[in-house]
Amino acid sequence: MFATQFVKRAGSYDSQAFVQQFMARYLIALLRDFTSLQDDENLADIFSNVFEFGCAQGQYTRLLLENFAPKKLLCNDINDYKKVFENPPFSDFDVEFARFDMNNCVKILTQQFSCITSNACLQWLDQREALARLQAFLRSQGLLAFSTFGKRNLWQVRELCNVGLEYLDLEEYRTLMELECEILHLSTQTKILHFNSALEVFKHLALSGVNGLQKGFFLKKALLQEYAKRYDNNLEYECVFVLARKKPIPFE
Repeated sequence: MFATQFVKRAGSYDSQAFVQQFMARYLIALLRDFTSLQDDENLADIFSNVFEFGCAQGQYTRLLLENFAPKKLLCNDINDYKKVFENPPFSDFDVEFARFDMNNCVKILTQQFSCITSNACLQWLDQREALARLQAFLRSQGLLAFSTFGKRNLWQVRELCNVGLEYLDLEEYRTLMELECEILHLSTQTKILHFNSALEVFKHLALSGVNGLQKGFFLKKALLQEYAKRYDNNLEYECVFVLARKKPIPFE
């Protein structure tokens, strides 16, 4: 059900997904900081075989290509954006698009990757299961780099409307990953957006396609008035950023 929201709102996503665009740039900056410490051989190895899941129309993918020019890049999404990836800038690189549900990735992916990355997507999956699977698809000393959302994300909507996704906190990510991976970076950034009215808050959520509101959710005038009264038409995003490197296999 949630997947169809992105298709319906594809035309408005770029103009409304302010926070997701910030997250993409911030994640790229973290990757650049990390890779600046690597020699040319290690850098080429990190981006030799990259997997990006939840790529949508390639907003984050473009930044990956511009900054790191991966030798081989497999992009995935639950919706069909294949035609997008058949055109420049994607067609100028070795980029392949594959449509499948990441919840079923164990039935589809048959290789290990030097780097697995994603921007603002993991929250749509069963995160605990997804992280276990992703680490299994990461080769020894491979890099896992992703952004997602934390516990306080859109808390105003959750509090007032009793709807939303399940989010994890930083320590849960650490616990889920530290057995197999060395945690290189783990942080949050808060972004608070202010709107002229409560109606604009919910329009923003709808037009970005990332609201997590259930089908049939109805905005009543009283709810909008209460939102404005309680939260002054503010909306808080909590962005999570993770960089981790898979530990070497013993006696490798």
